[in-house]
Amino acid sequence: MLFAVVMVLLSLPLAFIVGLASQKGSICAVAAVQELLDHRRPRQGVAILACSAWVLAVTVPLAWLLPRSTLAVSLPVDLPLRAGAFAFGMGAAVNRGCAFSTVTRLGGGDLSYLAAAAGLAGGLGLLALWRGLAREVPAPERISVLAEPQPWSLLLVAALLAAGAALLVRLVRGRAWRNAWSRARWNPFAATAVIGVAGGTLYALHGPWMYTSLIPRALGQPVSPDGIPAWEVALLTAAVLAGATVSVRASGRFRLHFDPGRAAACFAGGLLMGGGAGLSYGGNDVLVLHALPSLALHALPAWLAVAAGAATVLLSRRRLAARTARWRERQERQSPPVREGACAAPERPVQ
Repeated sequence: MLFAVVMVLLSLPLAFIVGLASQKGSICAVAAVQELLDHRRPRQGVAILACSAWVLAVTVPLAWLLPRSTLAVSLPVDLPLRAGAFAFGMGAAVNRGCAFSTVTRLGGGDLSYLAAAAGLAGGLGLLALWRGLAREVPAPERISVLAEPQPWSLLLVAALLAAGAALLVRLVRGRAWRNAWSRARWNPFAATAVIGVAGGTLYALHGPWMYTSLIPRALGQPVSPDGIPAWEVALLTAAVLAGATVSVRASGRFRLHFDPGRAAACFAGGLLMGGGAGLSYGGNDVLVLHALPSLALHALPAWLAVAAGAATVLLSRRRLAARTARWRERQERQSPPVREGACAAPERPVQ
């Protein structure tokens, strides 16, 4: 117990750094899809994959050195997993952010996102009532292919470390972290590098540690060989929230507010995210920061399904907005403008 307490106390600064960097960048699939639709460029998506690469480069060597492995296991790529990931992506788009972004939005003072947390719990509860989907997943022979060092895995880690070093040199030369404390946004690769290194170290030390990791565990669905106690998850998540709050205050963007309409949307999105995360073993952040870096077989199909779900909602919202704009335009054309004085009664001629 004492060792666990010491480990958590040493890990809190890393969680704080993850929260701080998450306000400057994003690992959210919704942001990646939004950028692809708006600007026709995959920069944010590539930055998310770079974040997973950073986690791999940090997590795998530490997992080899530490006595217990915390690498993700490979789970069945079946219809419930894909459907759950798709539903999670739809919910994240309705919520305007994944479960990780929900914490950072709360850190920015938007109390509407408390409804998203309630929705997540509600979605998990509804799924738990549907016993046919709350299944226990066997783990034998599904350990990560990176669990033991092999020649090819040593080369992979070395290549990623070399690529990461080159990227860091380029970011430093480009002054990516200049005025980092007060700037509202960072270069996406600068933000995901910090999130990847700090978050990857946390995953190597603890395994899945964000609050969404409690969702599959509550349903008896292991995403790694072991899991840390719920109180450790709560402390580390609170440190992320603190880092996000300090970050947004430093940039002068903190504003405490609550929007009932946004809260309703967050709750609806949270319901989908909670149920979807229960079927896809944790949702976007567990996939990006744990499953993808472990080369788990279900990780990439599930993440692509998350992105597809987000794209479905964003495209539907865009089409609805376009149709509404066209309808208003037709209404304006069909209603001729009223001239000044046209509503006045005509003057009677003088007899």
